[in-house]
Amino acid sequence: MTKVKGFSLIELMVVLAVVAILAAIAYPMYKSYTLRAACDSGKAGLLQADALMNQFYMQYGVYNNKAIKDNKLPGMEFIPIDGSSSKADFTIAISPLEAKKYTITATATSYGRLGRFSGSTLTINQSGERGGSIGGINVWTNGCSALR
Repeated sequence: MTKVKGFSLIELMVVLAVVAILAAIAYPMYKSYTLRAACDSGKAGLLQADALMNQFYMQYGVYNNKAIKDNKLPGMEFIPIDGSSSKADFTIAISPLEAKKYTITATATSYGRLGRFSGSTLTINQSGERGGSIGGINVWTNGCSALR
């Protein structure tokens, strides 16, 4: 009698069921992780832009110098969330530029990881006051892990 080699249909179905269960658990966790990562990168980029504004103020004594009137703040090119890329999660805008006041706004893009929350904004001003929300959740106080 010769021994038959290979897998039975039942063994194959068990393996397929295990893979399907793992995928059903892993994919939502992965999506949640990427959503939180995009949110955190937006907050970090906004704080980085705020630090650049304060550095500029320390150097020149005003916020509305010509160098930043067109959102061309020196160092902004190093902030990874600026919307110059087609995969960026946020675009950053600085307004209104007055001698002693500003507001920096990060707006979620429709083509980034926060696509379903596109148009949501996060803000910070010269006093460090933080505002805005993503998907109706204030991520400054509740954290990005509150996003689902």
